Amino acid sequence: MASDESAGPSPLHGWRRASNAASPSPRVAVAVAVAAVVVSEGLLFTGRTWPAMWAHLVTLVGCVTVFQRADRDLSVLRVFALVPLFRLVTFGMPVFFEQALYWFPLVYGPFVPTVVLVEDTLPHVDVPIGARRDATLAPLAVPLGFALAEVEYAIVQPDALVAEWSVSQLLLVTVVMVGLVGFVEEYLFRGLLQGTLESELGRWPGLLVASGVFGLMHAGYGLYGELAFGVAVGLVFGLLYDYLDSLAFVIFVHGSLNVFLFAIIPMRGPFLL
Repeated sequence: MASDESAGPSPLHGWRRASNAASPSPRVAVAVAVAAVVVSEGLLFTGRTWPAMWAHLVTLVGCVTVFQRADRDLSVLRVFALVPLFRLVTFGMPVFFEQALYWFPLVYGPFVPTVVLVEDTLPHVDVPIGARRDATLAPLAVPLGFALAEVEYAIVQPDALVAEWSVSQLLLVTVVMVGLVGFVEEYLFRGLLQGTLESELGRWPGLLVASGVFGLMHAGYGLYGELAFGVAVGLVFGLLYDYLDSLAFVIFVHGSLNVFLFAIIPMRGPFLL
């Protein structure tokens, strides 16, 4: 049924107006949201999985509530809400398949429309996917992903996600890692989060905070080396994204990294380190 605006302001409108005086500035909102993610991922890093999930849930609800009640533009919280949501989904997804590779479409698939739709609601963020420079640098995506994978494999040494060494399995893991994992994580952390933070804080503060949050998302391994690697890679990807003004090349590098890390190197062994 269509709403009748002539009937007067809604209760929600009045609730939001009554809370205007308590609205934080965007910088304060960013600081609190980052602190909440740090606490949540710190719990996960120390093996306290359930407290970490509850902390992420509180962070998610807090971001949504403050954003809804704010009298000013706090779009940054709309983006930050995706970070605890992403963590809750990745850890809370029921296991439907014995082979872990098949979990990824269930976890990352719903985030494809989510990140695209969230971008449409952001007033100062536009996420470009392709540019001419991407085509020029395209041959470097796989070698760069391979080099980064060698370093990360030396840190975490994950098991292979593919059941066997075959063309079909390698094709499947490539589609999943590039088309889903690489796309969603880069769209979220570089396109939306970094783009919003740079708009609110400036280029370098926004880039550094976004890279730090991306690094924190590697806390589940419980390794300081992986946290440092995550931050460093986030910074590299962020600089590439800013330089190219496009996500395509970064998505392919990220996807290539994961293909080597979770399929080729575990099956064949390290090539460099």
